[in-house]
Amino acid sequence: MSIFDLFKKENNPKISIVIISYNVSDYIEECLRSVLSQKLDKEVICIDDCSTDKTFDILSRYANEYSEIKLCKNDTNMGTCFSRYKGLELCSGDFMLFVDGDDTLCQDTLPLLYKDAQKNKADILEFVSDTDSEHSYQAYFSDTSESYKGNLLKLYSEKKIANALWNKLISKRTYKRVLRLINPEIQQSNYSDTIFYLFHFLKNAKKLVYSNIHGYFYYDKRGITTKNSDYERYHNFCDFYITKKT
Repeated sequence: MSIFDLFKKENNPKISIVIISYNVSDYIEECLRSVLSQKLDKEVICIDDCSTDKTFDILSRYANEYSEIKLCKNDTNMGTCFSRYKGLELCSGDFMLFVDGDDTLCQDTLPLLYKDAQKNKADILEFVSDTDSEHSYQAYFSDTSESYKGNLLKLYSEKKIANALWNKLISKRTYKRVLRLINPEIQQSNYSDTIFYLFHFLKNAKKLVYSNIHGYFYYDKRGITTKNSDYERYHNFCDFYITKKT
């Protein structure tokens, strides 16, 4: 019996939260508390990328206390691309959400996000993120929900979709389709994991909905888990994918 069989549930949760961690022992408890306090049926899938500090010990303690937590540790340091794939493979929720181990969810927002995504039948729900960075993650939002269908990759290339994974609920039909299409032996490459997964999510989603709910706090100054790339690297990745993978 594989680890994936052990994690199967009879009743699917509303949201699967995938927490990627590497050497975030100073922040991981704050992250976990912000997730576990959300009043919604959920599963919390923690993928530790072979941390060398106390991160895995802290995760293990929480996993022993909270049945919602499913904990995995990579055998070696594999990078965020592989870790996100491993987390996705364990998801069973109606929607999934990535959370980095040095960030937090805003208080009592998951029920609101889930309701908004369900109401608007969103494949991707992009919501507002607060941050300690000088860069604003609220530039694309209005006071009312807007939705887009069609070529979401073009929308992203026009900088109308935030260059982040952690402010997006992804529907099951979208993330399951992506899982079937990408290589399970994926390894870190010279493009960012953000661009890699955004490309595949946006390519396979039919409807994106903007929400004005503040759901996530991104700590740019901590900057441990991963670094986002710019939009020019998105274009380079798309050119590579189109010319090398078809």
